Amino acid sequence: MDELKLVRKSDLRRDLVRAAQARAGVSILAMPISLVVADAVLPKAAINSPFALLVFFGPSALICWLMTVFYCRPKVICPYCLHSPWDCGTGNFKPRRIDVRKDATECPNCNAPIR
Repeated sequence: MDELKLVRKSDLRRDLVRAAQARAGVSILAMPISLVVADAVLPKAAINSPFALLVFFGPSALICWLMTVFYCRPKVICPYCLHSPWDCGTGNFKPRRIDVRKDATECPNCNAPIR
């Protein structure tokens, strides 16, 4: 008899939260580094320019995106197809707010139900 493939919602949520915690931690740690780089790169007169915002927030945003692509997606895997159901999450930056989307009823790759 063929065993029913089922992705547990609690396991998926746990994996989503753990990956989001790592992403948030690394992104927040990048902020002081961005401040030091912005202070070293920008002349004092340019601190109030829009370019200063890009220099300050740009590296953190880039690191957040890189963490999502290269860490979070591979970290959250379906136990059956071994692909990432990261898109089934809400995608919030804060780990306590990330959850499985209400309309996510199955793995987008192997169609295993999420319950």
